[in-house]
This record gives sequence, structure tokens and C-alpha cells, in this order.
Amino acid sequence: MYAEAEVAAEKMKVSARLCEAISEKSYLFNDLSLKLNVMFAECSGLLAGVVKKKEGLIFLRKKLKSKRFFSEDEIELIAVTRALAGAIKSAIDTPMLTQDGKNIE
Repeated sequence: MYAEAEVAAEKMKVSARLCEAISEKSYLFNDLSLKLNVMFAECSGLLAGVVKKKEGLIFLRKKLKSKRFFSEDEIELIAVTRALAGAIKSAIDTPMLTQDGKNIE
């Protein structure tokens, strides 16, 4: 009976360590998500301004063939916004646990 209690206690200790590790990972994930979301929100707002500015020029583009439709800064903003979206998706798609519930290092 005492041996069974020791085994059960050891299993609880392992479960407690796993919960602590999951909790720590969730805090790290939350911090990363917050930082990425702040940057993405700022870029998205700037990009919305670019789109709004360019809306009226879409039909004039045929007449403006000699000019670039987007400036270098606008192209860079699009690239950064896309990269941030990719980083957010990658973070979301990264599992914290294996299929059998073990912690991924």
C-alpha cells in the first residue's frame, strides 16, 4: 500500500512539473504574441492608409505606366507586414505539447 502511494505521489510530482513547464511556455507565448500583435497592428494601420491613398489611383494606373505604383517605403511596409503575419502564424502553429501530452523542449 505504501509503495502504491509513493508511485502515485511521484506521478503527481511529474504532472506538477509538466504543468509548470506548460505555464512557463504559455507566458513566453503570450509575451511574444503581444509584441508581434503591437507591431502588426501598427503596420496594418499604416498599410490601410496606403491602400486608401492608392484607391483612386487604380484606374489611373494605365495612364501612369512610367511611374511606379508603390514607393520603395510602401513596398517595404508591405513586406514587413507580410513578415509579421507569417511570424504570428508560425507562433500559433508551433505546438507546446506532443500528441501524447509531453512537453516539447
